[in-house]
Amino acid sequence: MPPEPSAINLVPSGVAQRHKVIPITRQSHNGQDVLVVAMADPSNVMAIDDVQNVCRLKVQPVLAAAYQVDEAIKKS
Repeated sequence: MPPEPSAINLVPSGVAQRHKVIPITRQSHNGQDVLVVAMADPSNVMAIDDVQNVCRLKVQPVLAAAYQVDEAIKKS
């Protein structure tokens, strides 16, 4: 799934690179905005917390291969 440009802009590139995350899309779940992020380690609670603090949205992690995340970060 290609990342949406509006989602990518929610997370600074330094944060994305540091935590190896790539924002995919912004969705609404039960009236709450959620940022879906692809990451190689979706159990990395520290990374999720950091992204949530930066973008001020609830983060829903999804699993992605590390090389795919790295390639997406380079393209953004």
